[in-house]
Amino acid sequence: MAPWSREWTGGLLPRGDRARITEKVFYPSRGRSIIGITEITSSRTYLLPDWVILEPREEELMSDRSAVVLKVTLDDPFGRAPDKPYRVLAVPGEWSLYDLAHLIVDSFDFDFDHMFGFYNNLRNYAKSTEGYEYFSDIGEGNEFGSVTETSVLSVFPEKGKKMLFLFDYGDHWCFTIKVEDVQDAEEFEDLPAVVKRVGEAPLQYGDMVDWDDEEDWSEDWDDDDWDYDWMEDDE
Repeated sequence: MAPWSREWTGGLLPRGDRARITEKVFYPSRGRSIIGITEITSSRTYLLPDWVILEPREEELMSDRSAVVLKVTLDDPFGRAPDKPYRVLAVPGEWSLYDLAHLIVDSFDFDFDHMFGFYNNLRNYAKSTEGYEYFSDIGEGNEFGSVTETSVLSVFPEKGKKMLFLFDYGDHWCFTIKVEDVQDAEEFEDLPAVVKRVGEAPLQYGDMVDWDDEEDWSEDWDDDDWDYDWMEDDE
């Protein structure tokens, strides 16, 4: 796109005026794009909105290149994970909470098949004053924020912050997330990354039969035990 394009300035400048664009970067902390302008040609005097800056500040530019390092511990209230397995994850700061949720679930070898949310009350999510739920994204929640439109960096901006990640409101899998560090993304060869795995995760659904493995069920299968009468009852 040409640097003089009005599409980049979003129609901010009056017709006939021009601005030379040098930067356009999305900053999760502000929830919008910041435009860097180095030159304005105008015959009039007017004020640009405060989010249009002449020279993007270095700390703002760094925010989009951040990698958030998180320690995620499975703190199960029902004793299904007594050894408290944990994963250390490094994720891009601009990732959404939805992306983070998917990575957490996958790193513990769970299926990503239930609703979830992030809450600042680690013991009772219902009493949280800060929260983000997938319910809000599908139109069923009105108390907490969106997980698809909220960035990781905006929720986990500094070392030490903790949040509860609740996955599956039926089985109630509880994970404690703690920020280990916020670094420049260039420190990592690949992002996202599972930096460390400690402990084995429990089975998500307990001791279930693997129906894809014939040996897992064929030896115990007895056709004589199958009740075919229920099919006749519906006729």
